[in-house]
Amino acid sequence: ILFFVVTARSQLYYTKSEFFCLLSIGKPLPNHATMAWFYYTNIAVQSGTTADLFLGDELAEGGTLYETGASKVDFGALSTAVSDIGLNSDVLIIDELPAKKLIEGKSNLACAPLYYQGAEGENDEAAIDTYAICVTKGQDELLNAINEVLAELGKDGIQALVNKHLGL
Repeated sequence: ILFFVVTARSQLYYTKSEFFCLLSIGKPLPNHATMAWFYYTNIAVQSGTTADLFLGDELAEGGTLYETGASKVDFGALSTAVSDIGLNSDVLIIDELPAKKLIEGKSNLACAPLYYQGAEGENDEAAIDTYAICVTKGQDELLNAINEVLAELGKDGIQALVNKHLGL
């Protein structure tokens, strides 16, 4: 995950994360999964997440998975979605960090980054989700509060929050 600050007009905190797919080891694991790999697949997502929005767009008319036999399986909790892989769903789409965390110590699960297949002769392109916090220039109190929290959390604190919210 990448964080940086831009100070010209406003303060911008930015991070990006690749979408990853989590799957049962019984299914062949690609180096990276292109969208074509999901044809005729039941794809799990946690409801209300960016992965849910992403998959909804891809399944809709004009999306890369429109009329491919792929379908979405919604789950309220990530832990339930992970438990369902190999039962009612074939694969789970989530962000990179939780995907890597969720496979730790689980020999029956693997993860791979999700890519859009490039046109003939072109490289595949990673499916990336971006997040940002923008603070209007002059809002020094708010900017200082955000900087304080980020500094206080540090890498270990952010990891602890991820673990807490993933139920790990």
